[in-house]
Formats: sequence, structure tokens, C-alpha cells
Amino acid sequence: MKKILVFTIAALFAVSGMAQEKKKGRNAEQRAEKITNKMKEKLNLTDEQVVKIKAINLEAAQQKDTLKAEVKAERKEKVKAIETERDAKIKAVLTEEQKAEYEKMKEKGKEKMKKHRKDKKAEATEEEDEE
Repeated sequence: MKKILVFTIAALFAVSGMAQEKKKGRNAEQRAEKITNKMKEKLNLTDEQVVKIKAINLEAAQQKDTLKAEVKAERKEKVKAIETERDAKIKAVLTEEQKAEYEKMKEKGKEKMKKHRKDKKAEATEEEDEE
């Protein structure tokens, strides 16, 4: 039973970790600049066109970022609700002693995930510094 619980918790943490995409890349301004430069080159845009198109590209990139953040927040809320329901159902099956051990397991899982996220952040920072 313990092995199943440990596996289930580990699997859920792994899935939630994958769901949180590593934002490795460019911000809205950089993406707009890149696409605008590509368009300038391919379409032989005038300077006036470049200014207007860059503004259009920037606005679209910012809107996409906002949408991604909204979707991510909504997904996070749904996952939290699922986890809360799952947790309550599991606790209904466990004895008091098992519940205490279950809580310890969850705490260890949270600590491990925090460390993992911290390590990933440090790794991403190092990669950015190298570029």
C-alpha cells in the first residue's frame, strides 16, 4: 500500500513538474523584434513599415503571453482541486497512523519538488549566462 501511495505521489509531482514549462526563450519584445527583422528581410519593408509592424508584432506577443498566463493559472487551479479531492479520498481509506505517515510523505515530496525546481532555476540561469 505504501509503495502505491509513494508511486502515486511521485507520479503526480512529476506530471505537475512537466506541466510547468521551462520558460527558456525570449520575452515578448525579443520575439517581436525577431519576427519583425525576419519580415523586414523577406518583404523588403520600409523603415516606416518596420516601425508599424514591430508594434503590431509586439502587441500580439504580449497578448499571447497574457493568454498563456491565464491558461496556466486556470490549469493550476484545476490541478489543485483534483489534488484536494484525491487527498480527501485517500485519507478516508487510511488509518490514523497511516494518515500521519501519508502527511510525512507528502511533506518530503514537497521538499523534494522545491529542491528540484530550485535546481532547475539555477540551471536555467547558468544557461542564460552562457549565452
